[in-house]
Amino acid sequence: VRTARRAVRGGGDAARVLRPSRTRVLLASAGAPPSTLIGVGNALERGYGRAAVPARTALLGSVLAVTALSAAVVFGASLGHLTSTPVLYGQWYDAWFSPSGSSQASAAQFSALVTTLEHDPDITDIAIGGGGGVMIDGRVVSALAGAALRGPFPLVASVGRLPRTTSEVALGATTLRQLGAHVGSGVRVTVQQPTGGSRTSWYRVTGTMVFAPSDGTGGLGTGAIFTLDGLLTPSCGRLPAGAAQNACRLRTVFGAGGEILVTTVPGPRGQADLARLALAYPAETNLPYPPTSLLNFGEVNFPLLFGLAVALFGAATLVHALVVSVGRRRRDTGLLKVLGFVRRQTAFAMSWQTTTVAVVGLVVGIPLGIAAGRLGWDLFAGYVGFVAVPVVVAWGLIALAAGTIAVANLLAAGPAIAAARIRPAAALRAE
Repeated sequence: VRTARRAVRGGGDAARVLRPSRTRVLLASAGAPPSTLIGVGNALERGYGRAAVPARTALLGSVLAVTALSAAVVFGASLGHLTSTPVLYGQWYDAWFSPSGSSQASAAQFSALVTTLEHDPDITDIAIGGGGGVMIDGRVVSALAGAALRGPFPLVASVGRLPRTTSEVALGATTLRQLGAHVGSGVRVTVQQPTGGSRTSWYRVTGTMVFAPSDGTGGLGTGAIFTLDGLLTPSCGRLPAGAAQNACRLRTVFGAGGEILVTTVPGPRGQADLARLALAYPAETNLPYPPTSLLNFGEVNFPLLFGLAVALFGAATLVHALVVSVGRRRRDTGLLKVLGFVRRQTAFAMSWQTTTVAVVGLVVGIPLGIAAGRLGWDLFAGYVGFVAVPVVVAWGLIALAAGTIAVANLLAAGPAIAAARIRPAAALRAE
């Protein structure tokens, strides 16, 4: 008793080991069994002298492993939501029509298609657009120009807004970085006119656009968009307003007849209308397709592979701590068996030690992982060029928690058996 009092007064490791953790004190006051108290204490308390074990390292490894896996769950769920939600990667329209043939035939077919679609009760939004190359600050960029005939123009900006005037442009995230521009800055745009010559003007960047793969600008994050009037020559103004003037406007911008983008009413009725239009215009009808780069990224699942790598590190740290604990606390285990501990209680103590390490990792790691996953998804979306909508799936985190505890106890099986087989006489004689 005198030795214990002197140790407490003197402080140091001995004093800390004689002062149990608050968690163990609370469990003792709640009437927890001895195996629980000893297992929780071994997980949270380092010990001193020859009985010291890397408890903090095991707890840190558990937190890091759960954080990485939770972040991977959030990132993977967000990626799955993105690939199943076309509007997030810029696919706001349901189909587009590309008239073919010679210039005159294409213009006539364009006019006829616009008239047909405008009288279709199942078509909610109609826009016209065209694409081609322009020079922006000395760099060739695939550009779009368009105008809405009914409803809003079917493209979205992740930052800022679409261009509204003839002196405005919106750029993809990748193009914005390549040009060294930002929302609000000015860029020089040179357009080759189909009639010959070129025209250079200053445009103000109004936003960061989300370009779908089917837009033909080179993929997510790449491209530029203007208002249709922003790239026009005045030659079409002499034509009467209507579909013929629209076809002319597109030809004067990019030398092509352009395309018609449509959105249908939702549900089976809209799908049936698209099927009917595809049968009526098989060569002109085009349907959207998902971004191959994102699908390939999801199939490889880099975030999950990274999370598993960190989880293996955490598992190795836990196993190391358990093995060291069995070896360095042989004397304590021997004393417990002399006091009446049976093999089952010794194994349960080891199980409680492992479960405690896992629970600490879950309590701290899951919130950190959710925050890290959301932040990583926002950064990834801003870099690639799509609308960031992080998704947290409760069942995935619940499965992660259950799996973490189960795997931790499975890893503890070997050390638990070794601790249960310790003979008191041999352990105490060795000390």
